[in-house]
Amino acid sequence: MKAVLVFALRALVFFSAVLVKLYFRDTYVMQYPFETHVLLSSLQLCLIFAALWVYRACEFVVSTVHDGMAYTHVQGDGLSGAPEGGALEADGCDDEQPYQPSGIVVIVFADARALRQYVRKIHITAVLLWGTFYSFDVGTVDTLYYFVLGLFLGWVVSVWRQVRDTTSFKMRILYMFLCAAVLATNHPDDGLASGEQLVAVCLFPLVCGGAWMLWVDTETVCDDSQSVMVTCLLVCSLIVATSSWTVVRLMLESSRVVFVYLLILEPAIKGLALCVLVLSIHTKHKKQTMLVYTCAYAVACLYLHPDRRSVQFNLTLATTVVLMLSQTVSVVMHAT
Repeated sequence: MKAVLVFALRALVFFSAVLVKLYFRDTYVMQYPFETHVLLSSLQLCLIFAALWVYRACEFVVSTVHDGMAYTHVQGDGLSGAPEGGALEADGCDDEQPYQPSGIVVIVFADARALRQYVRKIHITAVLLWGTFYSFDVGTVDTLYYFVLGLFLGWVVSVWRQVRDTTSFKMRILYMFLCAAVLATNHPDDGLASGEQLVAVCLFPLVCGGAWMLWVDTETVCDDSQSVMVTCLLVCSLIVATSSWTVVRLMLESSRVVFVYLLILEPAIKGLALCVLVLSIHTKHKKQTMLVYTCAYAVACLYLHPDRRSVQFNLTLATTVVLMLSQTVSVVMHAT
């Protein structure tokens, strides 16, 4: 039952991030070029980091005050008639063993090369997290399409690398066919006018999607994601400082609702979706993640489709329903 609940929450978070953005995009006419998309994503990520730092600062203050109370209690016991040094020695805090804060993890690298590899990994992970935050947005639907395509292609490559069990391999072939049908049927028709658009809208999201399936280490992805804050913030700050704010300023000034959505609601939803993605990869649910992302993109295409009676709409709807039902049944069968 817990596995079913986790799958449902994963789908709910991803679908909410897509549908809420589509609603505000159509209601308040928030359509903007990819340059504004890059700036807005960087600004929102900076706000998320600021909120995290405020939370960590509050946590540090509370834990420091708590440690101070414990230390004062120990000193008070030592002054209230206990033998000299008795209270401290009983707690293991004598002169030969000085007090050390608990919870400190010491990491030792084998050599300088291992340290350089770790630093390089952190920097790449920072760019990956920023690229994922930027790609998972239907402000420009093309970026979401190529990100999902990268997830799908990376998952296909990882499947072919594994041992082919007959039953599971047949099911994976079915998932491949259904996902390929969704992506092929709803391919973006807009052409890319420049090389800059080709990199920002197509190649970069494609690489980010493939990296989650092929490059990210499932064992250390949570720790690595917590260590990239400074690098990711530097990237975002550079983009925010060198980009044009004209379109963003006009949107923020147009309505209070848009202001609250762009600077509070959307960063919270996309940040939650990014956390769910990291946790899903950490728990080795790559297939579920790819399928839910594909269905989320299909839902966006269904929402934006102009003709609800066309063959493309009905095919996308049927494929999406089959994907969700088949994955739900698979989760239930593995849970029981």
